[in-house]
Amino acid sequence: MKNHTKVYCSHFGYILDEFIPCEVCGSRAVDIHHIEARGMGGTKIGDTIENLMALCRQCHVVMGDTKTHMEFLKKKHKDKFDFYSAELSSLRNKRNKLLKLFKQSGHPHDKHSYVQVKNEYNCKVRAAKKKYFEKISVELRNKPLELWNFINNKSGLSKKNTDLGISAINVNGNSVNKPEEISDIFCNYFNNIGAKITEQILPTEKSYKEFMPSSRLSSFWFNPISTVELANLIEQLKCKYSTDSNGLM
Repeated sequence: MKNHTKVYCSHFGYILDEFIPCEVCGSRAVDIHHIEARGMGGTKIGDTIENLMALCRQCHVVMGDTKTHMEFLKKKHKDKFDFYSAELSSLRNKRNKLLKLFKQSGHPHDKHSYVQVKNEYNCKVRAAKKKYFEKISVELRNKPLELWNFINNKSGLSKKNTDLGISAINVNGNSVNKPEEISDIFCNYFNNIGAKITEQILPTEKSYKEFMPSSRLSSFWFNPISTVELANLIEQLKCKYSTDSNGLM
């Protein structure tokens, strides 16, 4: 493992074979990128956690080795770096070690130890995130536009996917490769598909009700429950291994 990869994984408590999210788009990261590369004056900060961020291949190719996106990458990394403390990193490392031990032994005691630390880690991550977002909200309370932009960035609402994922389509033997023309072709198709299908339906004097299945006599209904019962049911739910955009459970 290269030193900068080791520094990054150690700080955030990742193990190399687990899912590490790209700090820009949230997909699986494949590179640990130097924000200020050695060729761009980053020799002094080098392999420090402030200068290292996980990127997927596409984001690395587009934004990695250019000064154009450097400030954007710094800000994205700071958002993650600000709330993730050394305590959380240490606790995550402990959780990973206990999980590894439980997988090897299968002993109920090892499982209990792992679950305890995992729950403690999850609670502290949620608390750290809450504290971080409250701090930002207070700082930007008199700057509604910046606050709204912050909320949009964190919720993913600001992301606009302009990539159709289609390089060209064939229409009546002609290849169309311009994105605008491809979009127009799809729009026209779906705008007119209803009318075209209607034209293919044979006329009939029957009522539409005759084509529908007979109604079912059986039915069901839900018993009302109290908020206390609902809270108890939520408490009984088992923790899963799904992660958020930061790769945190």
